[in-house]
Amino acid sequence: MCRVAILTALPMELQPLVKGWARSVRRMNDRDYTVYETQEVVAMAGGMGAEAARRATEAIIQTFAPHEIISAGLCGALVPELKVAEVLWPRVVMNSRDGTRQDRSGGYGVLLSHPAVVDCEGKKLLATQYGAQIVDMEASAVARGCSWRVVDFRAVKSVSDDLQFSLPPMDRFVGSEGEFKTFAFVLTTLVHPTWWLPVIQLGLNSARAARSLAEALRVYLSNVEAGPAPTTEAT
Repeated sequence: MCRVAILTALPMELQPLVKGWARSVRRMNDRDYTVYETQEVVAMAGGMGAEAARRATEAIIQTFAPHEIISAGLCGALVPELKVAEVLWPRVVMNSRDGTRQDRSGGYGVLLSHPAVVDCEGKKLLATQYGAQIVDMEASAVARGCSWRVVDFRAVKSVSDDLQFSLPPMDRFVGSEGEFKTFAFVLTTLVHPTWWLPVIQLGLNSARAARSLAEALRVYLSNVEAGPAPTTEAT
């Protein structure tokens, strides 16, 4: 049993936070997960997409019985006010597929979980349709899993791509287990020169956003007994 579990999609979203934590590989629900632990906190990357997030949520609940799960990670901004490395603790998490939503006291704004990567125009459309400020792929699935198992849930996301930044078409590089096919992505990028600058910029933005996310989580974990999380963080 642990007090808090932190669940991200990709390992790089965790790395700035878990330096120095105990690391192990656990077999959970017929899949190996790399788990990081310190005191009463566990953290792991569950994979990209709703199905991977659902499986990882169930696995972490069955294995560690946490009091609370935090869906943490990087996100895209849907409004111009949010810039790279700004952190949001959303009050509402919505699912674009079925319109369901999970509300919690505290926090600010709306996080939309959407199954595909979208370009600038797609981001603007999602903002208009759902009134959301940020978008990811996994938080709604984690929230739903927590609701089914009566586990406290919250989300914290750090912006890696602002409203004007268009991601390369990355959906095709997500495997059936939610893993990102890095080697295939690199090879494809090499033969698409128009991707080079966006990919380099995304890497820099993502590293900065991950550091900002880690700092927000450190603050929250150090004050977890003192009250609700802050509404926003910015770096």
